[in-house]
Amino acid sequence: MWAAPFGSFVAIYLAGAGVSDQDIGFLFGAASLTALITALPSGVISDKLSTRRAMMIGLLLAAPFYFALTLTNSLLLLVLIFVVDSLGANLYGIASDSAMYRSIAKSKAASFGILHLVINLGNAVALLACGYIISLAGFSALGIIFMLFPLGIMFLVRRVPTVQAKFEKHTLSEYLREFSRREFLLFAVAIFLLSYHWGTEKTSFPLYASNILHISNESLGWYFSANLLFYGVAGFLAGRLVNVSKRRESLFAIGLLLSAAGSIFYAGSYDFTSSLLSRLLHDSGDAILGVSMMLVISGLVPKERLGGAVGAMTIVYVIAGFTGAVASGYINQHIGYSEAILVSAALTIASAAVLWLTLKLKISGSPFPTG
Repeated sequence: MWAAPFGSFVAIYLAGAGVSDQDIGFLFGAASLTALITALPSGVISDKLSTRRAMMIGLLLAAPFYFALTLTNSLLLLVLIFVVDSLGANLYGIASDSAMYRSIAKSKAASFGILHLVINLGNAVALLACGYIISLAGFSALGIIFMLFPLGIMFLVRRVPTVQAKFEKHTLSEYLREFSRREFLLFAVAIFLLSYHWGTEKTSFPLYASNILHISNESLGWYFSANLLFYGVAGFLAGRLVNVSKRRESLFAIGLLLSAAGSIFYAGSYDFTSSLLSRLLHDSGDAILGVSMMLVISGLVPKERLGGAVGAMTIVYVIAGFTGAVASGYINQHIGYSEAILVSAALTIASAAVLWLTLKLKISGSPFPTG
């Protein structure tokens, strides 16, 4: 719930505060670059030190983010705020993800579908509340409320079971050996092409809704909330489907194509209803992708090195996210929001093509577990 406004209302707030579209893309890119540098160390820390401690430190670093944004219009200070938030959010996210992957042993896809539903129900409620809070009291009020929110999360974090990897002489070489497997590399390339669109999601998508479709903040709360509610339910159903499927890589490719189709229709949408329907199509594809990615990552490496695997995949996410945010910010300002969204759709289709060709030509085995 705490992270929900980051990919939706933050870009809109910054645009309203006078930050240019290109600079907004740069700020999200700076956050992605920070996550890139710290992803693998964060994963290893969560393996070696303590999952619980890593989550607590991450929460403390990220808590002031929304409120801090309201204190300055200086690009340099905004970069610093985004960097500190990225450090904290990255550490917390990798540690919590690795704890989640370790805790599920049976019916993984179905279990991940349930988790996907719960996470996105929370995000949907948060976005709906954010729309009302911003409309009634402004973004500063949201910042104060969300600065206190992590304090409550810390009480829950204290109950998280902590798993530490044993210090071994060749641990680093074992991490590198796992990461060089063909299945790992294939999945990384497909995820890179896909993850570009998540950089676009944080910039072009909300700015298109606000500046082109002229949807109010209150309506945007309902809009984003409906997206996430559907995304959560679709993920739950996708988990059931993936759990019984014998062709999981085919389902992943279908998810990529649905996601791309939704983006293409969204780029041509002309009102609230048409844009919402296109987003729901996009979200149905992303739901299949989300559950499938959880399943793959959970089985890529042994449990004691899962934090490192999550960190390595986070590097892939953030390189693509950085590229997507910066490139989309430039395209937004100099060409248009629709064009930026269409570029992201093209790369998502390319991701499906890479996966299909690699498996068809038997360059790599499937990264998707069969159990």
